[in-house]
Amino acid sequence: MIHAGSSPDDVDSTPTGLESADTRSADRPSGERYDAFLSYSHADDGVAVAVERGLSRLMKRWHQRRALRVFLDRNILAANPDLWGRIADALDGSRYFILLASPHAAASPWVGLEVDHWLRTEPDRGRFLIVLAHGTIAWGEGDFDWDATDALPPGLRGWFTTEPKWVDLGWAHGEPRLSTRHSVFRRALAEVASPIHGVPVDDIEGEDVRQHRRITAVRRFAVAFLALSLVVVTGLLGYTAVLRGNAEDQRDAASSRDLASRSEAIGDNDPELARLLAVAAHGISPTGQARSAQLAATLRPGLAVLSPGGGAVGALAFSPDGGSLVVGTADKAMGVWDVATRRRVGEPVTGHEAAPTSIAFRPDGGLLATGDGADVRLWRLADRRPVEPERLALDPERTGLSTVDTAHRVAFSRDGRLLLSTAARGARIRMWDLVTRTATRPYVPSFGSVAAAFTADGGHLATLSGDNGHLNFLRTGDWAGNPVPAHESSPRSDTSPAVAISPDGRVLATVGSDTTLRFWDTTTRQPLGEPITGRVDADRAAKVPAIAFSPDGALFAAAGHGGTVWLWDTAGRRPVGEPLRGHTGTVTTAAFSPDGELLATGSSDGTVRLWRMSLHHAMAAPLAGHAGRVFAAAFSPDGRTLATGGDPRREASIPGRPYPCADGDWDMCFIGDQGTGSVSEGRTIRWTAGKERSWSAEGPAVHLWDLARREHVAALDAGTTAVRAVVFDADGANLFAGGLTTVEGTGGTSFLGAIYTWQVDTRQQRLHTLHSNQTIRSLVRHPDRHALTVASDLGGGIGTGGTVFEWKPETGTPSRTRLTDTTAYSATWSPDGRVVAAGLQDGRVKLWRDNAPKELERHGGPVGAVAVSPDATTLVTASDDGTVRLWNVADGTRIGEPLVGHVGPVYAAAFSPNGEILATGGGDHSVRLWHLPTRRQLAPPHLAHHGTVRSVAFSPDGRVLATGGDDGGVRLWDTGSTVDPQRSLCAATDRTLSAEEWDRYAPGLPHRTPCRG
Repeated sequence: MIHAGSSPDDVDSTPTGLESADTRSADRPSGERYDAFLSYSHADDGVAVAVERGLSRLMKRWHQRRALRVFLDRNILAANPDLWGRIADALDGSRYFILLASPHAAASPWVGLEVDHWLRTEPDRGRFLIVLAHGTIAWGEGDFDWDATDALPPGLRGWFTTEPKWVDLGWAHGEPRLSTRHSVFRRALAEVASPIHGVPVDDIEGEDVRQHRRITAVRRFAVAFLALSLVVVTGLLGYTAVLRGNAEDQRDAASSRDLASRSEAIGDNDPELARLLAVAAHGISPTGQARSAQLAATLRPGLAVLSPGGGAVGALAFSPDGGSLVVGTADKAMGVWDVATRRRVGEPVTGHEAAPTSIAFRPDGGLLATGDGADVRLWRLADRRPVEPERLALDPERTGLSTVDTAHRVAFSRDGRLLLSTAARGARIRMWDLVTRTATRPYVPSFGSVAAAFTADGGHLATLSGDNGHLNFLRTGDWAGNPVPAHESSPRSDTSPAVAISPDGRVLATVGSDTTLRFWDTTTRQPLGEPITGRVDADRAAKVPAIAFSPDGALFAAAGHGGTVWLWDTAGRRPVGEPLRGHTGTVTTAAFSPDGELLATGSSDGTVRLWRMSLHHAMAAPLAGHAGRVFAAAFSPDGRTLATGGDPRREASIPGRPYPCADGDWDMCFIGDQGTGSVSEGRTIRWTAGKERSWSAEGPAVHLWDLARREHVAALDAGTTAVRAVVFDADGANLFAGGLTTVEGTGGTSFLGAIYTWQVDTRQQRLHTLHSNQTIRSLVRHPDRHALTVASDLGGGIGTGGTVFEWKPETGTPSRTRLTDTTAYSATWSPDGRVVAAGLQDGRVKLWRDNAPKELERHGGPVGAVAVSPDATTLVTASDDGTVRLWNVADGTRIGEPLVGHVGPVYAAAFSPNGEILATGGGDHSVRLWHLPTRRQLAPPHLAHHGTVRSVAFSPDGRVLATGGDDGGVRLWDTGSTVDPQRSLCAATDRTLSAEEWDRYAPGLPHRTPCRG
């Protein structure tokens, strides 16, 4: 943002005889309180402050506080539950409306509301003043030219009948200081103030200059007088130096915040520029906003934008080794790009009769096939020359067909021996044996366009007819098949069909001419789930939807409306994450890199975009092994092993086995002779009628995972124990797990708190049981002592122990009881070993500092997660009331307002190792990352789990975040880029800011070269 400031010398006075707003206040309606209402986007905060300050000082008399009273929400509004009510009152109480126009304001919903309210209540167009902060305003015939105008909200369409005059402050966007001493800015302010004061612009300007001269003379006299004392002068000089230093710091901080804001606004529209601006912002001044912008930039999927320069992109493909990307464009050319450097290799290749519409590599990478709307050609990538014979698909029967009618799609069989081509029109499938270079008999379905793809065995083709919507599996030898209806028939549709088969050959995806998306089981040839509508779009020229499976088959990409790309979890057929946005034209083609790390998309806007898939892949491909819900996750101290714990079964009707009562519930249930029993904090079991549970899967409750290979390495059987907590000891040699287990005795089945100990290398196991109904909810290792702190249910029966206590692994016995009267759901130690905190079932938080107890402000629900920052200064608590609160560990006072974003309970929270990022998981199925210094959410919520998120844990180096939940999946998120965000951003950027870009985004500051030193 722009730093707006002025010196005390800017105090101006109004000459006698000129009417000020204060002297005319009696002329206003009784309800008015402001001379003008200033509507603006907070992205233009600096200019708004400068305009408000200037209007209040221009023509101000010595006895007045301000010349004009201008409503600026940041100066006037206090915390208020009825924010819009206050703003509406201010609008109704203002004589004039000043719109600070910019693209940010045009997109701001608040500015839109303010404009709409004024237009409804004030018919006088002369009281609506426009000040252009940046962007473009253009007048057309009888209205603004809305195709060229990007700085006005759409609510102004048609309201002005004649061209209004607006004040242009576009030059000021980036000026470090704006005041009435700036002649151009003063003139602009005078133009704004003239109708409000009812005084000509020149009179305002002239009087302001005279007043400034008077004040200048007084100032010179004062300086001469002060010069009589050397001590005073010296003091003033020192003070001035301090002020100058502070002003420069403030200027740099304002510029840093402005660049950070621009970085976030640009986002994936130009990911490379967004990264460079974030790095530059932090280099100018390490503000919290700049750091937040850097972290946010590392988490965005957008990697790069390639501009082939040949018009619309019609086809692209990665080489099998992933090192090259081949792109075909509308100018009938084909270019090769180095994926690592994102630079073009050599000159574009020409020779196609029309624009390439399909590109495919043979699996061994030796040959490249292209379809160009006329022929199919073979190329060698090494020298990018055609392979003889040059034209495989030259068909004399196509005479009279347009190039669009014969647009080819090409594909190789898995063994690379066969090549097929299909036409968008003409309904013809051709196939060649590349060993013998002979063509098979063409297949011509009975209706219109057709799409085809090889099955995994290469012996069949999956085909989809566009006109009748039939799906068929044809034998490649004789074209025999058995078509079945798959999509609605749409004879007049402009969309041609598309098919894709997952790499393992098990799932087929189809898009019909009805634009619906369907998934199929290739073994049973039956649909998987219901059709998906409204998410897939096709390019009007190529007419073939862009779809692709990732190499592991976990992700499926499909082009959506408006240049978006949707990603699906193939197994669950659910969208994962936010759609990819950035293209300004329809997406025509898409392909995953061989390692699945990148997705390339080409568009009619003439660009190719590269997207990182790490976050989306974590959503779509969880670690599978748990049969039931995952409640706990912990990393070994060396970060090589992840332990997860949960329920040993998904659902079960086996009498006496405990299970969570309901999704999101804290209590444990079991099925008994009297119905369903609930084991909670009370001393008795609550019974309800019915035994409705039906069980489907069982398995070990604790699993170990190798973090480097992302593979399952061991399953630890805890019998019937429902595990709620896991933790390693200090050297990682032992793993502890706590929960609730069943024990059979002469008196029947008992439910006892349980703590298991395993030697990690030998898997040797020990079980220690505690009191009746005492579910162990949390285990945390003491930083210094060889002991665990336990949080548990209140339990029941004689001899009930504490609910927050220490437990010694050597003896298997509790010690140092801290709490006995209330169920505790969570506990934590500070890294320095001085503070222990516990979250309780009744919403309280207990804090013991140096063993002195303190109770914090109560939450509105159970506190399921507590954590202390690595520097031992901040405590975080998360609750069923949907809030995350931060506390000062030293005195137990709350730090700021709660972090609000989760919809429903928050069950898990964890600090990153450097304490800068907080991860939370909740009942809304989301994982969220927060930048604690600015209290901002870093990215859209990761809606990864298909159920409540119960556990979050960072690896010791902060490069991996593990999450688990009620869907039984364990997900590993790559957070390595947040450890050193600047290095990550620069590693992903192959350039720096040019001098022209620097002048545009950081005017007035010395040119720097971010990412180049």
